Order: sequence, then structure tokens, then C-alpha cells
Amino acid sequence: MGTIDSLSSIITQYESIMSGSNASSTSSSSTLISTLESKSSSAENTSASLLDELTGSSSSSSSSSAESAFESLLFSKTNALSTLYTNAKSFSSSASLLATAASNSSTLSCDDVSSYVSAYNSLITAASTSGTFAGEEDLSTLRQNMTDASDSLSSIGITINSNGTLTVNEDTLESALSSDASSVASTLSGLASTTKASASGLVSGTLTQYTESFKQSMSSYTKLNQDESGLELIGLLFDSKS
Repeated sequence: MGTIDSLSSIITQYESIMSGSNASSTSSSSTLISTLESKSSSAENTSASLLDELTGSSSSSSSSSAESAFESLLFSKTNALSTLYTNAKSFSSSASLLATAASNSSTLSCDDVSSYVSAYNSLITAASTSGTFAGEEDLSTLRQNMTDASDSLSSIGITINSNGTLTVNEDTLESALSSDASSVASTLSGLASTTKASASGLVSGTLTQYTESFKQSMSSYTKLNQDESGLELIGLLFDSKS
């Protein structure tokens, strides 16, 4: 994927996230993408030339390698935060759904629990690859919520793995639901309530950091295409990684 394609993708991603959150978006993905593509008839070549200037190389293979490194520096943090935010929001919704399901022990099922566990595991996995991010305190609280409930969860077939994810033993859970659905519902209702509160803080923190990272990526790209000196360009690249 070329730099302009990557920019188009990240702008569309930003628009999608903003349209599904309480934040307002003042940009238009189609307009921004159109502007980027029309900056010059050889926008891709413009980026390649800047990269050649940075690396002191004009070979196509080196340029391709440099462009990949450029995109990684410029967009990887924003993309990682996007994934983290999406998973945090999904888990928050799953916690709400589990709370609703647990309010009626007669209809509470293994599927309700499995959906919640799957969303939680996706969030933990995303967090492990996102580096430092806003809301880490909320994530720590969320993990602690699970640890505090580990004994109760284990009794109904939910265990905490060494990497922080959860595993559901459906046979044990089914047995617990059959023998004492009210107790299972009570355990899950409390868990859903506490983890929903932690997830909400994580959603808010990662959304704020994501929007800032997106703006930084766009700002850095714009400056890179204003023919700054080589040293300033390198500085911008490293700034975007921090």
C-alpha cells in the first residue's frame, strides 16, 4: 500500500470512529482524500522523492523499503490506538449486554457469557500490542476486577490465563447454570457492572489519544510535503513515533 493509500485509509478510519462516538468530526474523508490525491499528479512519487532524500538512495527497492518504514512511523501508533479504542468500545457494549442477560437468570446462557469473554480477550490482546496509551489505569482496574472475581468465576467455569485473557469451560458453566442459575447470574451481574465502569474510562481515554495521534500523523505528513530540510524531516519522523 502506497503512502496516499495509507492516508486515505487512516482518514476513512478516523471518520468511521468519529461518526460512532460522541465527538464531532469537522473533516470530510472524501474531501480530504481528494485533496491529497490532487496535490500533484504524481503524489506517490512526491513521497518517494522525500524518502530518497532522507535515505540518500534512489533505488526502487530502497525507496520501497524506506516508504514502508515511513508509513510505519507515521501511522502505526494511530492504527494501534484505533484497534484498541474499537475493542474497548465493543467490550463496554458486551458488558452492558451481559448485565442485561444476567438480570434474568432463567434465560441467561453460555452464549451470553462467551460473547462477553470473547470481547474481553480481544481488548486484552489489543492492549498488549498498543504500547503506552491513555486509559492504562482503567485497564489495570479492569484486570483487577477479573482477579478479584477469580474464585467466583472459576466456580462457574471461567479461568484467567497467564496472559490475562479468559477461558470458558462450557461444561462447567452449563452445569452451574443448571444447578443454581440465580447464583451464576448474581456473579455475572456484579462482574458486568464493575467491568463496564472500567471499560467506559478506557473508551474515553483511548478516543482522546487516538484523535490526537491522528492529528499528529496528518500534521507530520503535511510538513513532510513542504520540502523541509533533511534534518527537520528526520526529526518529524521520530517525533511521530513517540
